[in-house]
Amino acid sequence: MAFVAVCVFLAGMEFDRSEIAGFFDREVPVLLEKFDIPGAVLSFVSNGEVLYVNGYGVADLDSGREMEEDSLVRIGSVSKLFTWISIMQLYEQGRIDLKADVNNYISAFKIPDAFKKAITVENLLTHTTGFEEQASQIIQFLGYEPGPLVEELKDIPERVLEPGRFAAYSNYGSGVAGHIVEQVSGMEFSDYVDRNIIDRLQMKSTTFDQQLSDDLLARMSTGYYYENGQNIFLTPFEIIVLPPAGSASSSAGDMAKFMIANLQKGRFGDERILNEETAELMQSVHFQHDTRLNGMCYGFYEMSRNGIRLIGHGGDTILFHTLTVLAPEEDWGLFVSFNSIGSGPARDELLASLMDNYYPYEKAYDPYKESLIERIRVTGDYINNRRVYSDFWESLNYWRNPDIRVDITAGGSLSIGGSEWTAVEPNLVLSEKNKLAAFRREGAEVHLFVDSAPMLAFEKVPWYLSQRFVGSMFMALVMGLFLVLP
Repeated sequence: MAFVAVCVFLAGMEFDRSEIAGFFDREVPVLLEKFDIPGAVLSFVSNGEVLYVNGYGVADLDSGREMEEDSLVRIGSVSKLFTWISIMQLYEQGRIDLKADVNNYISAFKIPDAFKKAITVENLLTHTTGFEEQASQIIQFLGYEPGPLVEELKDIPERVLEPGRFAAYSNYGSGVAGHIVEQVSGMEFSDYVDRNIIDRLQMKSTTFDQQLSDDLLARMSTGYYYENGQNIFLTPFEIIVLPPAGSASSSAGDMAKFMIANLQKGRFGDERILNEETAELMQSVHFQHDTRLNGMCYGFYEMSRNGIRLIGHGGDTILFHTLTVLAPEEDWGLFVSFNSIGSGPARDELLASLMDNYYPYEKAYDPYKESLIERIRVTGDYINNRRVYSDFWESLNYWRNPDIRVDITAGGSLSIGGSEWTAVEPNLVLSEKNKLAAFRREGAEVHLFVDSAPMLAFEKVPWYLSQRFVGSMFMALVMGLFLVLP
């Protein structure tokens, strides 16, 4: 190995209740002000106990209603963890084979054949199905009435990637998983989750139902759309078209119970939502683009930093922005949700601050002397594989607006997305902020994988479609027309 991690921390750290409360009470208000976010809710658990739950700022700007411990938020894709646990419950009962074709468990429609390789249940769990992103919006506003889950799933996105080759995050795949739960259990998805997870964990402020009871509705935070420096009210409630992918509403206190159950390998008090062996299987890595980077577990994904293994899931609706993080070996968990995206990544900064404060960390490495030709081969525009492929105009928009630009700096290192990165191993680079990324070259194809996004791959745009080449050709055409015009 070309680099060595140097850490300064105590394994299995014991968190002091008052100290951790003081840390969050200092950090969160600063983030709300810095990023112009109205409010947030947060919980922190460790060693089977809830150490802290609190609300910050306001739940509603018009009335001034404060965020409280029991305020509700939309947790977005963190909801998927309930879907994946449901699948794993049926697996441990012997009712689902994770390696089996998903078509074995659905009857009202069938996933079409492609690539001579079936999509398995495991592909759903690791987001390696190869579905394109759906062009239709999964989030609608209050007044929209989604049909039954099975009907919504009949609009099947194209299969554009070979299953198991790349991770490409898929809400549709999560919806299929929820339907499999229905088919195998004989229960509606929300009823199954209520009975087998929510009720067992005594999560009385959590529901996948998108018509809230009066009690829950009274505690629901307003969410805000941030545009031009303002938090704008759009709707009192967002409707998720595929509920297993993101329709849950919850409180920080309830999510503390959920985190404890997962940290305790499925056990919460006298109840179990998974047996220990299944929970360990679920939290293990089952897919990686590169073994040196974070990978995909069953439902969870790795978000390790500062030498500590972290797993969890983020969640974004249009209005709410949530993060659930577990440190299985350290036995702690953090849940935080903001009721606006504001002007910057508040949840990422909070996690970074927590890790830097309690797990100071440095990476020492010997730079890898890659050749100039190696660097030239990976330069160019990159677009992510969570996109629409089959619609020409939608697809063209992605080519025109690449996600990442890779260049060679004046000093000879790589610039990725405007930041300087140093090679530390063949096809592995390290940023100034101790983040890793890896390249893979297969024939004419080049892919970029980023440690912070194990659920995506970035594909290099062919030179003749790159923004710079197309732009220069357009300018040449304009100049040519100008010269020949009388």
